[in-house]
Amino acid sequence: MSDQTTDPLADPLAEAFEGFRGETLPFMEGPGGAGARATVRRRRQVRAAAAVCALALVAGGSAAALAHLAPATDRLTPATPPSSAPASAPADPGPSMRPSPSPSPSPSAAPLSLRATDWANAPVTIAASGSCRGATVTFSKGSAASGDTVYRILGGNTAPAYGDLDGDGIEDAIVLVNCQPGSMAPVTALVAVGGTGRALGAVAMPSDLMFSAYSVSGEKIHAAVTEDGGDGRTQQRTYGWNGSSLVQTGGPTAFPALPPPPVTAATFDWTNATLPLPFGGPVPDPGGGTCPTGTVTFANGTAHLGACKYTISQFQPTAATGDLDGDGNTDILLGIDAGRSYWNSWMYAYTLRDGKPALLGYVTALVLKTPASETIQVLSGVTISGHTVSLSQIYNKAGVTQKRTFTWSGGRLVPNAAPHDPAADKQP
Repeated sequence: MSDQTTDPLADPLAEAFEGFRGETLPFMEGPGGAGARATVRRRRQVRAAAAVCALALVAGGSAAALAHLAPATDRLTPATPPSSAPASAPADPGPSMRPSPSPSPSPSAAPLSLRATDWANAPVTIAASGSCRGATVTFSKGSAASGDTVYRILGGNTAPAYGDLDGDGIEDAIVLVNCQPGSMAPVTALVAVGGTGRALGAVAMPSDLMFSAYSVSGEKIHAAVTEDGGDGRTQQRTYGWNGSSLVQTGGPTAFPALPPPPVTAATFDWTNATLPLPFGGPVPDPGGGTCPTGTVTFANGTAHLGACKYTISQFQPTAATGDLDGDGNTDILLGIDAGRSYWNSWMYAYTLRDGKPALLGYVTALVLKTPASETIQVLSGVTISGHTVSLSQIYNKAGVTQKRTFTWSGGRLVPNAAPHDPAADKQP
């Protein structure tokens, strides 16, 4: 027993532990600096691993569980507002978990590649327009037929034009088609083919007009329409699609009437004209007697004075024309017959002055019965070249054919040589 006074409150275990510590402490050595740092690192690693496990457990739990475990009043409020940066995309759950895409509406018919179309060998629906009959045909080397109508596409140097006529955002095509129904005159037509292949319409010209150029802009066809023949007048017209067909939307609808051309000796109606007969006196009738002279009015080439008949010569091979006297106006050669039962015929040169017939001069006999030649007759080759008339004159009894010329000089036509029979150049 110790000589110290015993404390009734002393803990016997504490006294024993203190005694043990006192006995062993002299023999224990501390870890030192390196050991302490290693211990700190191990503790930090353990705490980090524990934190990761805790986060994994929290992420795997439901929001309801978190709400149950931690009351709202215990949640931490961030010191700064949350960032506005977009959240990261969720991980792809894999093909088996992806939602099926919503079906998209079926598109309308896909537009055709009209610019790549070989129109000379393509099927085309042609709407009826004017005398161009409607049909669906397949062209082969630019031609096709339906019934008695023959169609030709993009002839000559023509080419298709492209643009959006119906406003659907798809390019349409305009092609030039030539239509010939049966024995009728051919006509030209602009045929519109929609971008989805449907026929939009056609517009055809009458046979005396033709499309000479065309283009598409602003949902309109801009076309040049030209007279086929005549003086080749051209008009600019526009056409558009009205929802069912092609219709004219601008420009003139017809050509104004042309003024009548000036009348010349070549176009004047001599067979129904009033003419002063050029004879200087009574004309001998081959059958006997004479025929009077004067002014006569021809009707269909014939006139009468008394018992005598006058005609614009039926024996004349050609009514040659030209400017004999060099005044810039056309002159004409006419034969005039006179007689009762048999006609003599003489050739004269006429012109028009102020629209009225005027005599230039006598040329020679066309048909003349004489005792010396039996018959003098101009057979062929009656022409005017410059100021000269050329012809061939035959004398039956003599069997002679004489080529002759008559040149305008000083107000008369002068022969290059005397006739084989002088009666030929004797004016009645």
